[in-house]
Amino acid sequence: MITMEPTLRTGLAGRDRQILPDDEFEARVRNVRALMTTRGVDALIVTGSAACGGAFTYLTGAVPWTSWAAVVVPRDGEPVLVSAVGPREKAVIAAQNWIRDIRTPGAHGEGVFSAVLEGLAATVAKDARIGVAGADEALDSDGMALMRAALAPFFLVEFDAPLQELMRVKRPRELQALGSTLRLAERAVAAGASVFSGGADTARAARAADAAARGGGAHDVRILADLLPGALGPLDRMATSARREFSLYCAVETSGYWANAAVTAVRTGYPRENTAIAAMRDRLRDGIPAAAVAEAGLRMLDAEDRHKVLLYGLGAGIGLRPQEVPIIAPDSKDMVRAGDVICLRVISPRDDDSLCGALTVRVHDSGCEPL
Repeated sequence: MITMEPTLRTGLAGRDRQILPDDEFEARVRNVRALMTTRGVDALIVTGSAACGGAFTYLTGAVPWTSWAAVVVPRDGEPVLVSAVGPREKAVIAAQNWIRDIRTPGAHGEGVFSAVLEGLAATVAKDARIGVAGADEALDSDGMALMRAALAPFFLVEFDAPLQELMRVKRPRELQALGSTLRLAERAVAAGASVFSGGADTARAARAADAAARGGGAHDVRILADLLPGALGPLDRMATSARREFSLYCAVETSGYWANAAVTAVRTGYPRENTAIAAMRDRLRDGIPAAAVAEAGLRMLDAEDRHKVLLYGLGAGIGLRPQEVPIIAPDSKDMVRAGDVICLRVISPRDDDSLCGALTVRVHDSGCEPL
């Protein structure tokens, strides 16, 4: 799912302002500024890309529109948003985020970093400590070199780790946004399963799920479904197939937040019980190693299933990225914490009796509960 980045999104852009109003992002910036003060950082530059909004989306409420964008957060003063688009797009950007100072240099490379530098110049001294986050994901090696050259007068501080630590604790409105996206993903897989059960082939059923997600307001939709016997594939590579059962995994993004849902639908009989997800769910609690959760699920599977589910992954935290910490894997070093939102999944496609399921939960001190 992480590598399935579309060339052109055809979904609904912008955020749900009833769930995520402007004051939510103002509160986030206040919390980030408190963190900056604690760490002696005078300003923070957060970059994001169209492939991964991450912390940029956390602070602005918008998924970047181009290969990358940046937000400059001074410890005092108003944030500045910089995007590598032309002035014509400024009105669109203004409608999708809460920040009013928007710079659109209409250029890539040095021109964009000059705009970032201008955003800093009015608020900090030349020897200031500047936090940098998101650059490793949003910028290629040339972009990194240009950024470091533009910011040479300043002392740069890596800020990814403290910012991700803050973002790991989901705020109440984030939980609402995640829940809303999850309900949409569940409706999408239900639509695909219904069409399949009504006699359609796998390709039509997968397209029905895609249409239901986009029609429901998704910004991005990524689907894996039966491509060939024993494998799942994306919608654009799907071959028409008449099968007794249909496996469908759907990742949906709305307002920057991701959710996953999955189903195995059958024309006759019943799908195989997915005991591995139940076993992992029952192990989740505050302080447990993520590897122990993974092992609980793997113990419920035979050798063929274990091999396949590890290819697709057993799940991870979810939020503004399709995959966040903790990673649920037998070799994971992560620890599960109370408050984590985790999507567990078990995918093992077969010619018959496939497993394809997902469950999103929120962890608390002694267990977990469905989101």
